Amino acid sequence: MATPPIARVVLYKHGVGYFERQGPVNGDANKPWTAYCQMGAATNTYLGLQNVTTGNYSQYTAGGGRTGTNVRTSFQRLRIDPSTLIVDCGDLTFSSSYGQINHPDGSKTTQMAYGSAQDCVSTSSSSGVGNVDLSGTPFAIAASAFSVSGYSAQGSASYSTDSRIVNLRGGGFCGGIYAKSGGLQLVYQP
Repeated sequence: MATPPIARVVLYKHGVGYFERQGPVNGDANKPWTAYCQMGAATNTYLGLQNVTTGNYSQYTAGGGRTGTNVRTSFQRLRIDPSTLIVDCGDLTFSSSYGQINHPDGSKTTQMAYGSAQDCVSTSSSSGVGNVDLSGTPFAIAASAFSVSGYSAQGSASYSTDSRIVNLRGGGFCGGIYAKSGGLQLVYQP
């Protein structure tokens, strides 16, 4: 796939740059979209999100077997592979988090991956919440993009009619719902 042309460049101190590219999906000129490219040791492509105030978050809800405060991570941009349209849910470059979950082994959770909802409250609980909102982009979430895992895990993914918004609920003792292994699959749907 050819690299789309640069539409805008912003240079920051310390050699970091932000490059916005506009081009087609999989070389198809009938499938344009805007990408945000972060240059550094590697070039990463990001999809900008529109609803960054009330949507696009993942939460691990505190309680039960895990003390602390709810961990909520909110996302502004998603790292995406432009050739496969798979989102790297573990990329936290354009995210912010608050809260801390304390685990019995002394480790702590302070950030959540995109497209997840988790708790450790009780058997079959689902107080963890999450939201994936691709409104304003030319993409939708692929069907059956999420899976439930963990001990006594529960989870649900409620898709909007156009599949651009998915509300997540998940939990267990400990468990939740997550984007399937390998990342969150998107589909081009202008």
